[in-house]
Amino acid sequence: MIHALSDDTLLEIFYFYQMDATHRVPQLWRWHILVHVCRRWRYVVYASPRRLCLQIFCKPTAPVRASLNVWPPLPITIRYSPTHEEGQRGEDNVIAALENRDRVSEISFAELTSSVLEQFSPAMEASFPILRFLRLESFDESVTDLPDAFLGGSAPSLQSFTLDGIAFPAIPKFLLSATHLLGLWLWRIPNTGYISPETMVNCLVALTGLKTLCIEFQSPSSRPDQRSLPPPGRATLPALTQLSFRGVSEYLEDFVSRIDVPLLSSLNISFFNQLIFDLPQLPQFVRRAESFESLNRAEIEFYGGVVKIILRSPSHHGRLEFGIRCKTSDWQVSSITQVCSQQLYPVSRVKQLRLLEVPWEKSGWQEDMDPSQWLEFFHPFSSVQSLYVSKKLQPLIIPVLQELSKERDPVVLLALHSLFLEELHESGPAQEAVGAFVAARRLSGHSVDIQRWE
Repeated sequence: MIHALSDDTLLEIFYFYQMDATHRVPQLWRWHILVHVCRRWRYVVYASPRRLCLQIFCKPTAPVRASLNVWPPLPITIRYSPTHEEGQRGEDNVIAALENRDRVSEISFAELTSSVLEQFSPAMEASFPILRFLRLESFDESVTDLPDAFLGGSAPSLQSFTLDGIAFPAIPKFLLSATHLLGLWLWRIPNTGYISPETMVNCLVALTGLKTLCIEFQSPSSRPDQRSLPPPGRATLPALTQLSFRGVSEYLEDFVSRIDVPLLSSLNISFFNQLIFDLPQLPQFVRRAESFESLNRAEIEFYGGVVKIILRSPSHHGRLEFGIRCKTSDWQVSSITQVCSQQLYPVSRVKQLRLLEVPWEKSGWQEDMDPSQWLEFFHPFSSVQSLYVSKKLQPLIIPVLQELSKERDPVVLLALHSLFLEELHESGPAQEAVGAFVAARRLSGHSVDIQRWE
């Protein structure tokens, strides 16, 4: 019966087979199985290499020079990881694949050492005209910077570019040639790869199709030499929807003061710990993004070494996240309070607030924290109607409720009408404090309902 199917129908079947395979594990699209079935299937497959995403996967364990001669001149994907057992022979196979520059469409090198990168570099100093995907990762602190001649200094077809732990001082000039770039991930940028906010913006303006941008520095020493005044005009990144940043607040302030991102729907910010967070530009930047107008749900998560606030909308369209790297509980509460108090208008519009301590992290909470720290923390959340408190945080939040019950004219959590506690006590000091809070709010005309948070 299968012989009754037309070539077009077979092609559709092969296409869905390819889509299913690449959805599960991209590198397991074994199209070569189809071409071994019969001459007709081989003809259908080879006639549509783009539609079926035909590529040759080159790994260190494969004899590249011999295997490339077996197949048609299809695009080449190169993957390397030091977990293989080929030794020098494995590096030679990768170099052999890199020598086919006109056919290489994807390169992914994981956990590169300095010595291995030095072996690959000479083969990567010429242009790769069809290269679409490039990812280089290293955890070797002695790894050398990428040379100016990397990829011949240009990448006209590049769509996805990831550098992780590797410095590329010539990247500003390089990016000006990557006009088809859709995603740029600069992770763990070493100090030798520092790019000023002004230079970064000047590079990105040419990338009109860029949708995802990640800028993350290795250390807080990567910062502007001095704070500068906002520029008279801002550059527009018209297609950017996701922005991620890790570094110091001074860098972020200078960067966001220079850009407009009309389609931004996801913003993820992680700061290194610092005494003072002065963020006058960030609230204006957030306000200019329309997708953040509906954010009214917030979660604050306390980890062992990080505190973060995540703001969402009921429709899940739009996400705003701030994280601060610090360990002790008083620093975490103080730092997140500073960030939330920077006139970030989504914070003042939050109606549902959840406080959680990540259960698999070691607790660093100080039991003698002053409740006034938490009172200051709650001040920016003037519209909260529902407050959820996890079990581990209740011993810290309940004394705050006790302080609030003493106020005749409540100001903090004035709009609160539902308090959800993960653990409800039938009796004891905690229950008495909660009861006093409920009674005080009822007398002030602001009733609060206590429920168990399942």
